[in-house]
Amino acid sequence: MTASLTKPCRRPWSAAPLILALALAAGPAPAQNAAGDATGGEIGRPTPLFPGSDSLDTGGPVDGVAAPAPDLDTPRAPEGLEVERLDEAGPRAPQGIAVDALAAIDPATVGALTERDPGGFGADVWQGLDRAQVRTLLRATPSELKSPALRDALRRLLLTSAAPPRGAASAELEGPTILGLRAERLFALGDTPALIRLLSVAPERAGDELLDRVRLQAQLITGREQAACRLGRQGVADYGGVWWSKALIFCQLAAGEEDAAMLGLDLLRERGNEGADRDFLQLAGAMVGLGAAPKRPAPTALNLAILAKLQARPDLELLEEVPLGRAEQVLGLQSLPAAPRLALAERATAAGALPGERLADLYDLFDFAPETLQGALGAELDPNDLRDRALLFRALMRPQPGAERAELLHQYLAGMRGAGLQLAGLRAALPFAVELSPTPTLARQAAAPGRTLFYGQRLEQAVAWVALARDAAAQWPEAAGALQALWPYARLAGTPGVGWETLPAWSAEAQAAGIDAQTVGLLAAGLYALGDRTAIAQSGLTALTGTPPETPQLELLRDAAEAGRLGETLLRAAAVVGNRGAHELHPLTLAAVVEALVAVDLTSEARHFAIEALASRSL
Repeated sequence: MTASLTKPCRRPWSAAPLILALALAAGPAPAQNAAGDATGGEIGRPTPLFPGSDSLDTGGPVDGVAAPAPDLDTPRAPEGLEVERLDEAGPRAPQGIAVDALAAIDPATVGALTERDPGGFGADVWQGLDRAQVRTLLRATPSELKSPALRDALRRLLLTSAAPPRGAASAELEGPTILGLRAERLFALGDTPALIRLLSVAPERAGDELLDRVRLQAQLITGREQAACRLGRQGVADYGGVWWSKALIFCQLAAGEEDAAMLGLDLLRERGNEGADRDFLQLAGAMVGLGAAPKRPAPTALNLAILAKLQARPDLELLEEVPLGRAEQVLGLQSLPAAPRLALAERATAAGALPGERLADLYDLFDFAPETLQGALGAELDPNDLRDRALLFRALMRPQPGAERAELLHQYLAGMRGAGLQLAGLRAALPFAVELSPTPTLARQAAAPGRTLFYGQRLEQAVAWVALARDAAAQWPEAAGALQALWPYARLAGTPGVGWETLPAWSAEAQAAGIDAQTVGLLAAGLYALGDRTAIAQSGLTALTGTPPETPQLELLRDAAEAGRLGETLLRAAAVVGNRGAHELHPLTLAAVVEALVAVDLTSEARHFAIEALASRSL
């Protein structure tokens, strides 16, 4: 990034220590990067081994990271962006009066966040890249990303108003526009609130088909059916094609225009495989009484909108297959039973596709008698059972003494860990941890609120629970266990450490207490990447040996971070992580991602990502 008077210059960064660790773990490194590079020679890529691997705008794999397979809800690439230009001579003016013609706004610069806004990045996020490179990196961003920390950073990147990449806006006539792709990625990630924010500042009638498709689906998802159908009718005139025909048919059916809709359906059927998908044809037919709705339709925005109108109940297996980006829309199907809806909500919240507040609201799907809620603490419950987890959460909401609330919090989070939904539990339970006061009587229960607050980035409150556990560790074994669990979080958060002086001292006791080597390895990798260059050497773990399978992508990530290319660094980090949780990464892969984020001045995000890995490991 460029330096300014208001922002300190980026410090030089060297990836040599991490690469040395990789080399020591993996043996001799290959001479060249077999996957090639996605950014072109002018920004310092390794020499590709395969011809043509330096082309970024192919729509195929990007440097070894396969682009997400398109689904039926993913708009095709538009024909192009029509840019209106003023006449070269400019407007005529009376003699002696000079008139400056305003240049057309480049849509690539549009955003809802600036550097002055909380969470906004600087205007130079695309520095060092051209438009084709940015488009390809955006298309390779996984929609099933399962890291809430990276999802949040990506949301902010996609919302940021920034200087355009290199090249004239007319270059985007050959493919999807950057603005359209940013909107489409927010749609695919299921971040509807962020998508609405971006669309609110996007130009209307810009001739951007991708943007208009996303705009229509956003209106549909948020219940603005009339607005969506105005876009649909206009889109048929502007663009044509099967997708817009399906949107028009939906609107005609919704408006009771059955004859026109049936004509459109007949035309689609005549196109055979080239026409609409079978699920849409069946769903549209069901709306006019011709047969039943399919039980497992492809979960596209249009198909789900028809399901909602039919009030039809699909097979519950659909909820296990639905993409995270469509989770909110599926949750709106009132025909679904409470249990599978809540199961989907927990899964989506764990990945960051739903906020914790939304999951908290959905726990109300279960009704419990007041006496059942009151007796939840003493009842024989199975926290691994979804209904019992809902009972514990609902019981947490009742006014009660701190000791009872702390115990309920512990039981609820234990159940979520047992179900592999640790992050969902931490995100939903944060308000309860914030309300608890770290009094001496709660020292034995310090682990649950402390862990929740560290993950929720409430560091001052979290450290108070660490201190409470430290002061009572000699008196209560439970307090000593809480201190052991919270010490790694405090170290990764950069807060003053208490308890063990070194990682080996902590890990020896931790492994004796049942904390596995993979968890210790992730902690060592995170500490190393955050500046403790002795952490990996001190760990001495087999979990830190072996070459990470993503090594070619990690080299490209390192190059982007070393050059200070923030936007590219975030997009490459997301591609490396993909549909895995942070806790599933090779420790050296985790270290590379954390170190790259630090290098582009995203230290807070780097710490959060490292803490996310530990929290997902049930520590």
